[in-house]
Amino acid sequence: MSSLQDYWMMRLITPLAIMINFFSIRISLLASCLFLQSCSLFDEPEKPLEFETVYDEQGVLRSQPPNWVVDLNGGGNDMVKGMSNILVHDSIVVAITSEDKSNNWYLTGISTNTGKFKWKWNEIITQEEWLLQPNINVNSKGIFKFAIKYKSANTEVYGIDLMTGKKNWTIQRGIPWNVDFEAHNGFVYTTYVDISANQDTSKLETVYQIDPLTGAYDGICNLKLDSVDDRLGIYGQFKGLQVFGDELNEFWFSPYTQLQPNDSTWGDCFLALYDITNREYIYDSIPLIGRVRSFGPTTTYNNRLAFINAAEHVFGIDIMTGEIIWDTGLIDQGGFSLHVVDDILIMGQYRGSVSYMYGKDPESGQTLWRTENGGGAEELQSHNGIVYWADRGDGKLWAMEAKTGEVLWKINRPDPESDSWFVHGKLGILPGENGEKGKLFASTYRRLYCYELIR
Repeated sequence: MSSLQDYWMMRLITPLAIMINFFSIRISLLASCLFLQSCSLFDEPEKPLEFETVYDEQGVLRSQPPNWVVDLNGGGNDMVKGMSNILVHDSIVVAITSEDKSNNWYLTGISTNTGKFKWKWNEIITQEEWLLQPNINVNSKGIFKFAIKYKSANTEVYGIDLMTGKKNWTIQRGIPWNVDFEAHNGFVYTTYVDISANQDTSKLETVYQIDPLTGAYDGICNLKLDSVDDRLGIYGQFKGLQVFGDELNEFWFSPYTQLQPNDSTWGDCFLALYDITNREYIYDSIPLIGRVRSFGPTTTYNNRLAFINAAEHVFGIDIMTGEIIWDTGLIDQGGFSLHVVDDILIMGQYRGSVSYMYGKDPESGQTLWRTENGGGAEELQSHNGIVYWADRGDGKLWAMEAKTGEVLWKINRPDPESDSWFVHGKLGILPGENGEKGKLFASTYRRLYCYELIR
């Protein structure tokens, strides 16, 4: 009887053992595949698959999966603060990152296609003290301007090869340079004020021409200023230097401020135009408006008109004569970013509880459309008739039709952390080639996202 029981027990156990062994092998293989797949993720940027393409009732895009996303803080808890923008050039997007959770921050070149780190500049930087100027590219080289914060005794300008991260040259100055750099005809232009420790009342603002390949620089002209405040930028500085023209006739144009007589808290705004080719001023002190505490960046149109935001006005200026062509008049909370797209002047308001985007005729100043923004539209960028910005007010990534003011994107902050959202100014655009759409790079306080442009 026991042998018969043994027989039937074997008949039952053997298939069960085979099945258990079979499933054990399958589970082991599955675990191995998952392990290998997880290992491969260390070499690829994380893709937030939880993000879906979502439109609101008005047809505005509110969420979409990015092409790729990378951590800027090495997976740590520190936010990427400071004033450092991102820069896009060819196949590299440059940002400040920390790879080791040690609060050491580095300038890093990241592949625009994959999000992989390509190079890391081996000099540790303090992110709160440095400014990365994002608009200079000459002959596949890059010039970055790093400005140490006010209390520091020294500032430096570096020439860095954007494809390799190699530093080619350094300029050291004891006093801060202006934060504005302008590239034109193979040179870079910036300004420098000779500010001494006692801040006496006679200063020279000098415009410098820099060779971005060698770091050689030359002061091409200067203008005597009555007084200077280098900390607040209220008076005594060129701002929004614009260089234009061809190799035979090259000019720079800029507004600047002088201390208002008998009042140490206000400045008067003036205009200057300089002939770089012949090394002479066309004009150097045409008054624009008084009682200025600050004024925004300048932009130009067809080398004929300049647009300036000062004292809560926006002015259209004939560059060659300095004549005011049009004036919006006083606008409440009238701080604006200015950008020309497809023959339309875009004004992005960044002050006030309710703020707007304006589309204006650059020749007449006539308002073509007005659309409410998120509360802080600064440092606008554009591609193929679309204006993009990261809104300082609501922390969202916006896109808008330049011709009509139609809102196309209001992408919500993608980071799960409640203290991280899209950062104004930290935007970069890479145009597409051969009919392909380009890429938009947008930084939050913790990550860098790559999205496909609208067109």
